[in-house]
Amino acid sequence: MQKFILVIGLFTFPFFSVGSVDPGHSPLNKMNNNSVSTLNWKEKIVLRILQRKIHKKRFSTDQPKVKDHGKTALILGIIALAGLLIPFVNLFSLPLAIISIIMGFRELKKNPKNNNAKIALLLSWLTVALFIVGFSLVLLIFLLPVM
Repeated sequence: MQKFILVIGLFTFPFFSVGSVDPGHSPLNKMNNNSVSTLNWKEKIVLRILQRKIHKKRFSTDQPKVKDHGKTALILGIIALAGLLIPFVNLFSLPLAIISIIMGFRELKKNPKNNNAKIALLLSWLTVALFIVGFSLVLLIFLLPVM
């Protein structure tokens, strides 16, 4: 509890000091005079906090992050196509390919020039076609009477 009070006191004391306020005694004014080494430890802490806040505001990106569903669709298409070669994993290739097709079409609606989405659609449709061919071959093998 004492540490908590000490920390709160350290951060609030420089802002709410009792007595007259000397405008030349703020940490920012001392920083401008290139005499940072004469700051006491409380002022150095406040100075570091203010520098971090200024740095965060200066280099923050307020733009919303753009989600690239084309790249995600491409990764899912590659996994689906590679999954056809692995027994029992190939059952998950069809749902992955369908998800990749949906994401690829959505991305192409937003950005028709996205090559990742185009390649994802190609790989996904190829996966669906190969899955149908493989599944039909397995059905033909097991359903045809043995001669």
